[in-house]
Amino acid sequence: LSDKSDLNKVLTDIAELMAFKPAKFLGVANTKGSIEVGKDADIVIWNPDENFVVNKDGHTLQSKYPSSIYDGQSLKGVVKKTFVRGVCVFEDG
Repeated sequence: LSDKSDLNKVLTDIAELMAFKPAKFLGVANTKGSIEVGKDADIVIWNPDENFVVNKDGHTLQSKYPSSIYDGQSLKGVVKKTFVRGVCVFEDG
């Protein structure tokens, strides 16, 4: 990305594709899918620059399947906090 306007466009596109459009498709856009007064305040705070190694035995991977093609790989982007209806339900560390 060449400048902040490019980053802002990418983040706006991510929010639309991963929040607004799914909420609209599922018929819950009146309470989900965007940050607005009266909505549920479901928010994830993440560090897009932090790396982590996927390790199914070290609990960095939560899946109902016993293995993953990502096991042992270094990936980028770490969730730091998750809020559901405004209440913190996960905090890293």
